[in-house]
Amino acid sequence: MKLGSTLLALSIFLGSTGSAAIMAKSFSNVKMLDRTVQVKGLAEKKVKADSSVWVIPINTANENLILAQTKINDDINKIKSFLKRYNLSEDEVTIQSIRVSDKLAQRYYDQNNKAPRYFMESEVVVKSKKIDEVIKASQNIGEIIAQNITVAYDEYKYNGPKFFFTGLNDIKPEMLASATKEARKAAEEFAVNSGSKIGKIKRASQGVFSISAREIIIAQDNMSYGTNDAYFSDKLVRVLTSVEYYLED
Repeated sequence: MKLGSTLLALSIFLGSTGSAAIMAKSFSNVKMLDRTVQVKGLAEKKVKADSSVWVIPINTANENLILAQTKINDDINKIKSFLKRYNLSEDEVTIQSIRVSDKLAQRYYDQNNKAPRYFMESEVVVKSKKIDEVIKASQNIGEIIAQNITVAYDEYKYNGPKFFFTGLNDIKPEMLASATKEARKAAEEFAVNSGSKIGKIKRASQGVFSISAREIIIAQDNMSYGTNDAYFSDKLVRVLTSVEYYLED
C-alpha cells in the first residue's frame, strides 16, 4: 500500500512537471510571435496644380436701371476681352446671373442714404487647366480696374484664383510603394541595432493622402499660419504609412 501511494505521488509529480514544461514552451512561442516593431514611412511628391477656378466679382451702381445694366454688361465684355489676351477662351468663362438691388424697395430704407438707387453685381468665373495663363492674367488684374470696372476686392469675394491638383489617383501606387519602402528601411535599421532580423508584416495601414501648398509647408515650418493653400499652384502631396513587422533572431 505504501509502495502504491509512492508510485501515485510520483506519477502526479511527473505529470505536473510535464504540464509546466509545455506551458513554458507555449508562452515562449507567443512571446516570440509578439516580438514586433512598428514603423512609419513618409512619401512626398512635388506637383503642380492642373486645374483652376478664378471668380472675378464685379458690381456697379446707378440711379437709372437701364444704365446700370448697360454698364455691367459692358464690364463683362471687357473682362472677356481681357481674358482672351491671356489665351483664356470664352469656353472657359461663365457669367453668373446678374443680381439687382433697389434701395427704395428695402424694408428699412434710409432716406438719408445718398447712394444710387440701383446696385448690380455679378461674377465672371474662369475654369481652366491653363495654370500659367491664369496666374499671368490674375497678376495683371489692374488692367481691368483701369477700364473703370469695379472688382469687389475683399476677403469674402475676391482672393484671386484657386488651384487644385486632380491627378492623385495616378501617383498613389508610386507614393504608397515609396512610403512602404521607407518604413521597411526604418524597421531594418531598428533590427540591426537590436540584433534581430525583419520578418513578415503583421499589419499595415495606409494613412490619408494630403495635398498642401509647398509655400504653406514652409510657412508652417517657420511657425506662420492662416494662409489658404488653394491660392498656390505648387503643391506637395504626402502620405504616411504605418507597418508592423515581426522580429526574428
